Amino acid sequence: MSILMSALAWGYLNLVNEKPIGAWLLMYRSGIAIAGTIVFFALGRILGAVQATGCQIG
Repeated sequence: MSILMSALAWGYLNLVNEKPIGAWLLMYRSGIAIAGTIVFFALGRILGAVQATGCQIG
């Protein structure tokens, strides 16, 4: 998974370097949106796991 993510990031940076400013800003914003979504889902999974563990302990 981490290899896939690093490959995507590398390709993403290469695309950004070749594009004009308008497209660069668009990709930058979409990258932030994608990263925010990933963080949101990761936090949701972590919180869900913590709650499930807490319920089992309780």
